[in-house]
Amino acid sequence: MFLFVQMSGLYLAGIAQRHPDCPRALVAWRGDRVVECDAKALARQVQPGTLISEAKAILREDGRAVEIIDHEFLEARNQWLDVCLAYTNRIEAVTSASAFLDFSLHPQPYEVAEELAVALSEKFPYSVHLGMAPSKWVSELAALPMPVPLPPNGLPWFVPISDSAAFLADLPTKVLKPLPTKVIETLIKLGYRRVRDVAKAPLGVLTGQFGPMGIVVQQAVKGAASESLSPNYPDLMISQTLRPAGVLHDFESLKKAAAQVAQELAFELSAQDRSAQEILFTLEHEEHPRWHFRRPLPKPVQTATALRTVLHYALDQAQMKGELPGGVTAVSVALTGLKVAPRVQRTFQGRHNPVERAQSAENALRQVKSIHGVESVVKAHELHVPRRIALLRLWRQTTGWTS
Repeated sequence: MFLFVQMSGLYLAGIAQRHPDCPRALVAWRGDRVVECDAKALARQVQPGTLISEAKAILREDGRAVEIIDHEFLEARNQWLDVCLAYTNRIEAVTSASAFLDFSLHPQPYEVAEELAVALSEKFPYSVHLGMAPSKWVSELAALPMPVPLPPNGLPWFVPISDSAAFLADLPTKVLKPLPTKVIETLIKLGYRRVRDVAKAPLGVLTGQFGPMGIVVQQAVKGAASESLSPNYPDLMISQTLRPAGVLHDFESLKKAAAQVAQELAFELSAQDRSAQEILFTLEHEEHPRWHFRRPLPKPVQTATALRTVLHYALDQAQMKGELPGGVTAVSVALTGLKVAPRVQRTFQGRHNPVERAQSAENALRQVKSIHGVESVVKAHELHVPRRIALLRLWRQTTGWTS
C-alpha cells in the first residue's frame, strides 16, 4: 500500500514569513495553476487549481502572487519528512509539500498511517492530507484533509482505498493519470465520460480503438497500472528492518536482533564502498508508541562492529532510563549522511575480529566463483595431486634430488 501525504499550507507559511506585513491576498503558484491561497483569496473565488492568469486578473492590485521554487522550501520539507522517516524508510518526495510513502511491507499499514498523520498534525501548523491505495496515482486521487478535531471515541476517520476499481468508477475519465493525454482526450471524444464507461468496454473494442495501448487502458480503469516507488529522501540512505517471527520481550534477544541488523547494514555499506555519518534507530512495539534514537556519529562508520556498538549503546541508555518497554515487533535502522569510504590500512594483520575475517574471505570467494565459475577456487586441503607428482615430491624431500 502507498500513502500519499500533502502538507497543505507549507508554501503560504514560508511566504508569509518573508512578507509578514503584506496586507494583500497571498497566492502561491506553480506552472500555470494556483497551488495554495489564503482566506482573502478564497473569498474572491480564487482556489487551488485556478489558472494563475485568472487569479491575477481577479485579485489585481489586491493580491500578491508568488511563484513556488521548491529548493527555497527544502528546510521546511526536511522537517516534516524527518518525522515520516520514523515510520518508513521508503519515501519519494514529489514536491516540498508532498510525498509518497511505501507501507507495502508493513503488517498494519492503516494504523501506522493514522499514527503518522497525528504526529504530523501535532508538530506542524499545516493541514495534513492523506490518501492510501495499492497504487501511487490512486492514493493521490484519494487524498483528503485530516479532520480537526478528530472524531470522538476513536471513531474511524481515515478510509484507505482497497478496491481501486470501485473508487474510480464514478470519477471523470480525465483522472486516469497513467494514460497519455491524447488517449484520454480520445476516450472522452468517443463518449467515455466516466471511468465506469471505459470499464464496461470489452478489451477487443479497446484494442481495436487504441491498439496495444488498449491493454494499458483496461489496467488503468482498475487502478492496476504498474508503478514503483523511487526512494529519494534522504538523498543517500541505507536501511534495514528486521521483523522477527515472534515478539521480542527480553533485552538479550533485542540486542541480538540489533546485531543482526548491524551485520546486514555493514554488508550493504561494504558493497557500496560507503560509510555512514548518522543513524536512526527505531523499535516498533505491540501497544506502545515507537521508540526512536537518532544521532550524528562522531566519525563515519562502515563495519558491523562499529554499528553494533552504537546500537547496543542506544539500547543500554534506553534501558537505564526506563524507556524500553517489552513487546518489540520490529527493529529498524537507517543510515544517512553516506559518503565514499576512505581507503586506509590501519594494521598489518587486517581485521582483528576472526568472525569478520572469515565472513570477508567468504564474500570474496563467492564473488570470484560467480564470475569465473565454481571450480576456479579450490581450498588447499581439497586440491587433488596426481600420484606421480606426490611421489616425486616425496623423493625430492628425502634425497634432495632436483632433476
